[in-house]
Amino acid sequence: MIAAEENGEVSLVPVGHQLPAVRTSGIVNRGLILAESLSVERVNNSRKEAVRELLDRADDAVAQEQFGVALGCYDRALEIEPKNGKAWSDKGDTLGCLERYDEAFSCYDRALSCYDRALESDPEDGKVWCGKGETLKCLERYDEALSCYDRALDIDPENHGAWSGKARTLRSLGRQDEELSCYDHLLVINPNDWLAWNCKSRALCRLGRYVEALLCVERVLEIKPKLSTNWSDKGRVLAELARYDESLWCFDRALEINPKRSTVWRDKGNALYLLKRYSEARKAFQEAERLGNAGARKMLERMDREGH
Repeated sequence: MIAAEENGEVSLVPVGHQLPAVRTSGIVNRGLILAESLSVERVNNSRKEAVRELLDRADDAVAQEQFGVALGCYDRALEIEPKNGKAWSDKGDTLGCLERYDEAFSCYDRALSCYDRALESDPEDGKVWCGKGETLKCLERYDEALSCYDRALDIDPENHGAWSGKARTLRSLGRQDEELSCYDHLLVINPNDWLAWNCKSRALCRLGRYVEALLCVERVLEIKPKLSTNWSDKGRVLAELARYDESLWCFDRALEINPKRSTVWRDKGNALYLLKRYSEARKAFQEAERLGNAGARKMLERMDREGH
């Protein structure tokens, strides 16, 4: 419906219905154009909001290792917005987690095409440079990825995605001190950034700095206590410090939140094994194997050889 003026009153006329030229003033014409543009804008905003919601749901599903759910969200988002580079790239990441690498690379190629077209329209869009960098990183084109992240940071020095993506790329290149520096930049921007604390903790673990890593992961749990992966991360750090009883409590807390995480069942089995609680360890490894964890089968075979 569109607005029309007749005899001093405004009425609604179906779109496409031809109004008599004599009754359509210039003011009304401008009103029609504005109404139609606002309608298009509302539709576009609604689509963008729907895509954002689907991508958020996908992120949550990936965090819970529910990869099939995540793929469904990405596919729905791409039906709505087929030129969304982030959706293509994130779908590629998820397919990689499922070891469906040919499909993943195809998604990354689609993502790069979307980003390149977007940058032709607006070369100063930092979010697009950041997204392109993420995709290039996934394709192991690390130097090109770093250039994209640096370009994004030139545009906006507080671009969260650029700092975190640059950190991950530097990690892939073995430049760990520079990686940690990126997380420190993020925490200056936002001291409550639980993802930055989480990534810093994992980076410190890779360097064998477990006491510092534990402080970081405890900060994570202050901010985000209801996410299973954060509890399992703390459990792994405690296990590295040989604090196995405490690590078990953390693994149990992680499994209360999400009992279908095979890696946590495996890690719980490892802690029980090191505590020589072999019967409980076997049950944990069996559950991990039932959920598809290959490492659990190796531990069960080892326990068989050792007579446990």
